Amino acid sequence: MVHVRTVCTVILMFIIALTAQAASAAGMLKEIKTGGGATPRVEFVTDRQPGEVSCYTMPQLRRAMVDLYDIEPGQMMPVVPADTSLIKRVTVERRTINGRVLSRAIIDLARDAEISVAPHPVEKTRIFAMLKPLPAAGAPSPPVAPVKEGKKAAASSAPAAAKAPAAAKVPESKSPEKAPAKQPLQPVVPSFGPPPVVRDVKVGSESIEIVAQTAIERFTTFTLTNPGRLVIDIAPGGSSLAAKEVAINRFGVRKLRVGTHPDKVRLVLDADRATFPVHALQRVGSGLKISFGSVTPAGRK
Repeated sequence: MVHVRTVCTVILMFIIALTAQAASAAGMLKEIKTGGGATPRVEFVTDRQPGEVSCYTMPQLRRAMVDLYDIEPGQMMPVVPADTSLIKRVTVERRTINGRVLSRAIIDLARDAEISVAPHPVEKTRIFAMLKPLPAAGAPSPPVAPVKEGKKAAASSAPAAAKAPAAAKVPESKSPEKAPAKQPLQPVVPSFGPPPVVRDVKVGSESIEIVAQTAIERFTTFTLTNPGRLVIDIAPGGSSLAAKEVAINRFGVRKLRVGTHPDKVRLVLDADRATFPVHALQRVGSGLKISFGSVTPAGRK
């Protein structure tokens, strides 16, 4: 009986040690800073370099999301910046995806914006999320000023107006006027135009660009591990690419796979390692751009 109790105690201590080791493997989010003005941004300060960083936007909710993998959020309180013209609030949640802990930062926006992330070129424990406001859709054009007539034209037209015969009086109708029939209000359904169709994949010196025939307004993205993968769902959307696989062989990415579905097109980028490399995903023109190069935020050395 004593021998069994000793074995159980050893096993319990081993489990506790493994749990403590797994918890200590994750870093901690220490601070969140915001900046406004010409370069709105959110800075995340951690005690160790995140294993992976990804970002995406949710235009329908006016939100931008940043996932810091292998980073615990701790007791981070919501941050409300002094300048709320674009960034209204930043909150952090703890999430677990495929056994990996991450800190998910939810950035509530005052209007639609693009987001990109980049680590500090020297201090890898500082991650910057840069935001670029998008022009409002259907913004009214400025009113056209009326053309002023010259004094001479106004003077010459005065005599002609004086000589014009008086208009004949129209007898007033005694029948009561009927009010126009009320039409029921119809809901306004936003139009996103034709679904984007992926037609090309370009590999540059620091990025991979997904090119479509029109702007990609709605998309979702997430990452997987073992091996590392970045999944991009464009819904609705399609593809006109002849091949179902495109070789990349750069930035730690082996290839891009294309899968078409009735309601969407799915792009999967396969990494050559267990986790997908640190990257920034943003809309550019008529497509998406996945950047892997280190970008120095404005105003930082």
